[in-house]
Amino acid sequence: MPRFALIALGAGTVSALLHFAAMSSWMFGIPLALFTQLPLFLVGLGYGTRAVAYAGGAGVVLTGLIAGLFAALNFAVVDAVPVALVVFQALRSRTGPDGEVDWYPLGSLVMWLTVYAAAVLVLASILLSGAEGGMEGLLRDLFVDTRQDLTGTPVNPQIEATIDALVPMLPGFALTMWMLVVAINGALAQTILVRSGRNLRPSPDLAGLALPNWMTIAVAAACVVAFLGPDALDFIGQNLALVLAVPFLFSSLALVHMLARRSTNRGMILALFYALLVFSLMMMGWRAIVPVAALGLISHLANLRRRFGGPGQA
Repeated sequence: MPRFALIALGAGTVSALLHFAAMSSWMFGIPLALFTQLPLFLVGLGYGTRAVAYAGGAGVVLTGLIAGLFAALNFAVVDAVPVALVVFQALRSRTGPDGEVDWYPLGSLVMWLTVYAAAVLVLASILLSGAEGGMEGLLRDLFVDTRQDLTGTPVNPQIEATIDALVPMLPGFALTMWMLVVAINGALAQTILVRSGRNLRPSPDLAGLALPNWMTIAVAAACVVAFLGPDALDFIGQNLALVLAVPFLFSSLALVHMLARRSTNRGMILALFYALLVFSLMMMGWRAIVPVAALGLISHLANLRRRFGGPGQA
């Protein structure tokens, strides 16, 4: 068996074990589970698409053997397939007439991840449409039943009102956080590989991120469905709008990186910005993403980066 295959199988095993860490009672279980995709990205970006296929397959099989078919399907959808998709696209390249290699752009990687998340949301909504109230009703009943099981008493009106306010945006929030986790694991893996000299492609420049114009239209369409669509579609529309807004969060980060590059205190500016962003996420949750994504949308529509001397949209 080739050496890369053994490494990939080992990475898939580690990834599966990290996946199960969230289910343990260990206090560091959930933080460790956030890095489930890191071993998959390391072998994919370091050894190629065959390696990430082996690793993902090993993780799916091991997860299934330990916890059953549903757990294996969950690992495949949440971890193995999206990482393989990103790695496959990231390693695509073409050589220009001048001999220079053009790698698949970062903005397109973000686009594919967004399309995948949106497809998962729509497919889940369709599969759960047979339940009373659809996905929204199922999530609400799950919260209410869980609360009753934990306390043994009926849910009081104040908590029920909180659940009613939380559930309508819960899938979009969960997918938004998941997309950020995927991006962080991919960036971390690439950084490790570059420093060890094992990267297959150069690191993309965040300041050069460019989004296709159709993503603006997609967000606008989702917002129209959310506000004007029938009851059966407004739930999907508002969660799709949140998911489709995530690329503009990255566009906002690209603007900040480009502006910081023009300063002599680039490191300090970026450190302060990310410290403020992390603090805002800890204090406000997903709401902290909204103003940052809004800045990215404004930057995209007004083409601010091109006006400041950087790349614009695709």
